[in-house]
Amino acid sequence: MTSDGPISDVRAHAGEIPTGRPEPDRTEPDGTPAWYSTTVVVAEADGGGHTGTGWTYGHTSLADLVRGPLAAAVTGTAP
Repeated sequence: MTSDGPISDVRAHAGEIPTGRPEPDRTEPDGTPAWYSTTVVVAEADGGGHTGTGWTYGHTSLADLVRGPLAAAVTGTAP
């Protein structure tokens, strides 16, 4: 795989998505307790004129991890 240039910027955003109000004592199909919302974390990395995007479900603090230590570790490296 060839690279057009190093990673120049990393961004991350977290957002809470409402899932509706669950009925009392309701569980999800996998047996876990029902919840009122879920959190999505989206990360983007720019390099060589391209942007890569990834996402996961997780705590909002994951966006801080991506913007901080992860961005510092990968900025300037080849994708």
